[in-house]
Amino acid sequence: PTVAGLAAAKEDDILKMWEGLGYYSRARNMHFAAKQIMLNHGGHFPNDYDAILALKGIGVYTAAAISSIAFGLKYAVVDGNVLRYICRLKGIEIPKTSSACYRLVEKEVLDQMGPHNPGDFNEALMEFGALYCTPRSPKCEHCFAINGCYAYKEEKIDFLPIKPKPKEIKKRYFQL
Repeated sequence: PTVAGLAAAKEDDILKMWEGLGYYSRARNMHFAAKQIMLNHGGHFPNDYDAILALKGIGVYTAAAISSIAFGLKYAVVDGNVLRYICRLKGIEIPKTSSACYRLVEKEVLDQMGPHNPGDFNEALMEFGALYCTPRSPKCEHCFAINGCYAYKEEKIDFLPIKPKPKEIKKRYFQL
C-alpha cells in the first residue's frame, strides 16, 4: 500500500501478487524503483524529470507523462497517437520510427503547449489522436485543425506518418 511497504517486500511476494499479469520485469522494476525512492528520495516520489527518468523501468515517455500530468512540468508526451496527428498536421515526411521524426514531433508539441496545464494538453493530444486522427478512416470532418492540416490539404492522410521501409532480407549461402 505504500512505497516503503513495496521497497521492503520480498521479490517472491511481489511476483506472486503480480501473477497472471505478465511482463514480470515490470514488477521487478517497480520493486527496484521503490527501493530507489526510499534510498535516494526519502520515500517521496521525485517531482523532477531527470530524477523520475533515473528510476528503474521508467523511460522517456513515462517520465514525460508523469512529469507533465502529476507535476505540471512542460514535457511532451509523444505516443503513437500524438506522433500520427502531428505528422499529418505538420506534414512531417520522414519515417515515423526515426529519432529525427520523434524530435520534430516533440518540438511541435512543446511549441504548441502553453505554460498552463501541460498534462491536460498532453492527455488531450493523446486522446484526440486515438479517437479522431486514427490510423484508418480518421474523422477529419470533426477535426478542429482541418483548415491547417497538411495531410488533409495534400490528400496524404493515408500516407502519413511514413512507415519505415522493410529491411531487405539478404540471402546467405553456406558451404559445408
